[in-house]
Amino acid sequence: MNIRQIIEEELYKKIDDDFRIISESLNNPIPVTLHKTSFGYSGEFVIEGNKYLITVEETVKNGSCFIFKFTMNDSFEMVGDVRKAFSVIPTIKKVVNDFIIEHKPTLFIFNKSDSSRGRERIYNEFSNEISKKYGYKRSIKTIGDNVLYMLTNNLNGDDYTESLSYIIKKYGEFDNS
Repeated sequence: MNIRQIIEEELYKKIDDDFRIISESLNNPIPVTLHKTSFGYSGEFVIEGNKYLITVEETVKNGSCFIFKFTMNDSFEMVGDVRKAFSVIPTIKKVVNDFIIEHKPTLFIFNKSDSSRGRERIYNEFSNEISKKYGYKRSIKTIGDNVLYMLTNNLNGDDYTESLSYIIKKYGEFDNS
């Protein structure tokens, strides 16, 4: 075996090991417990000293319509650290799936309130995946600087109106473009 073959073999072994670690990370979300709050639910987890807070706000009092958000260190601006993404993404995905299974919302909204392309990609992929998995109708709306990825299933008119009122009061007017 020549030196080139040895180096290539070592490189392929390294690539295989790295992808095994990535695969394990994606399949091992960090445990998060959502607690009932005055506004809905919240839970948190920590990665490398960064505190991630997940909030699920109720938009109506009957517990069927919700807005999902998460922050890092009390900021909606996200750091594009790929290493952390391998833990953050599966953790958030598990929290959302568990929440939808438990609460069966008629309206579930991912709220992107920053310029993060990563958050945009995550919410776009999550909302698309969840709509297919649980039979939700998916739509995307813009309110001011916010992008709402809306999932609906058997949503009644009163809850929709009340949710819109809540969203407009909290986030501003709809952009009709």
